[in-house]
Amino acid sequence: MNNPCQPITTKTWKRVSFARDCTGYVDDLEELGDICSICTLIYFDDCQCPGPTEDGMEYKTFKGVLMARPDPTMTETVNNEQITNE
Repeated sequence: MNNPCQPITTKTWKRVSFARDCTGYVDDLEELGDICSICTLIYFDDCQCPGPTEDGMEYKTFKGVLMARPDPTMTETVNNEQITNE
């Protein structure tokens, strides 16, 4: 399986991270957890896992798990890298 903290590329399908699935709290005032349940980084700051509604992403379900990758038909910058259609 891919390292969940690796930058996403056009060929890499990554499991989609949902805010509701986050665990742990950096700040006790938060209603939802702050830590991504996939990569264990702070969800809104350091996590590079794709979310469920990002523009320029292609989504597909594999065995009941929602996965995403940059849409290979688009040229886009993802994680500060220029991604081109392949």
